[in-house]
Amino acid sequence: MLRILLVNDRDSQLGPLRTALVQGGHQVLAELSSATVTPHTVASMHPDVVMIDTGSPGRRVLEGMPTLTRIAPTDDGMAAPLPAVHVLEQPGMSAYAAAGVDAMVLESVLVTSAAVMQDADQDDDRLIGRALALLMQLRHFSEADAREALRRMARDRQISLRQVAEKLLSMNDLLA
Repeated sequence: MLRILLVNDRDSQLGPLRTALVQGGHQVLAELSSATVTPHTVASMHPDVVMIDTGSPGRRVLEGMPTLTRIAPTDDGMAAPLPAVHVLEQPGMSAYAAAGVDAMVLESVLVTSAAVMQDADQDDDRLIGRALALLMQLRHFSEADAREALRRMARDRQISLRQVAEKLLSMNDLLA
């Protein structure tokens, strides 16, 4: 069983990933925003794996951590931090594991993560596609113009494309 810390700053919660990890027999320590994660926070939780949503604004700070500081006993009975090893970079997720984590167990976690994140990305794509179609229908935009309009709204409001699509579709439902 691995002890896993999830770091996520977007509105889309990692609930499906958390559920899949728990069902796989792992312990999810917490789901934190990158603003609240410090080396001390990580050290106090003693995770085996830290999984970071690559959309998190504070991702670069987290990735600069030299160790996960999972405390492991040494031969002389003292405790020492283990170096973090970058083990995964995929669309939507980056993961770091403490050295010494069982490779086969870690691989099962990474396969689970990839599958769950792929499903979430497909859901986002469908939602954004619906919003694009709505803009094309109501505003007579080309697909490129509709996509640019969504991007501009996301950038101006500092929210994700998914959030813009949700708001647009909700407003359309309200006015329909």
